[in-house]
Amino acid sequence: MMSSKTLHIATLGLYANQRVHHVLVRRKADKIAILYTEKNMEEVGQIRDQYKKQGIEVIAEKVNPYEFNEILTKILGIVAEHPDYKLEFNVSCGTKVMTSAAHMAALLTDSPVYFVDSEGDEMGEMRKLQPLSISVLTPPKRRILEQLVEKGGSVEAQKELGTRMSLKAASISRHLSNLEAAGYIVRSHRVHGKSISITELGRVVLRIKQIRKQSVWGGKENASEE
Repeated sequence: MMSSKTLHIATLGLYANQRVHHVLVRRKADKIAILYTEKNMEEVGQIRDQYKKQGIEVIAEKVNPYEFNEILTKILGIVAEHPDYKLEFNVSCGTKVMTSAAHMAALLTDSPVYFVDSEGDEMGEMRKLQPLSISVLTPPKRRILEQLVEKGGSVEAQKELGTRMSLKAASISRHLSNLEAAGYIVRSHRVHGKSISITELGRVVLRIKQIRKQSVWGGKENASEE
């Protein structure tokens, strides 16, 4: 069984690294791994000291900020050394090559990605990109979206989906949670439950799934029905 401990992997840039800290403070990871460049060496020392006081270990790996394979190899090496940790990535700063490598590592490990949506010196909102397993449109999720489209875009209760699909109630609930986390549907409270509506993002992803059956959003059509 996987531990409940979390390893937070972040990339540092030359500017605005307060965004990285902004995410770190909110995520409260058990261990931190920092990918940095030679120009960040002093800052990495400060980060180590800061989090050591909180009892949090910081791993630091120096990389060439423009060598994608090197960066990805370093990240996956860290991942391999922490098989019992849940992973999450912080791409608020760093070169495009560094953040792209971190995104690739997140895809390969099916992990969430966090970043701060900032403009200038103002600290923006922390955003989360869901793991691919949440975003992938499996056949059951596709059928749910298709049912919503057929019903005019929304239903008043989950049971309207259950009566029209060969899925167990618990399975439908899990699929709905994943669809909502991915931004494909929204659920709104009503007197007798929650209404379920497909979003514009959900519509376009469904459309892509229908015309590109082996797309990244769908995988193979014979995927598990549950």
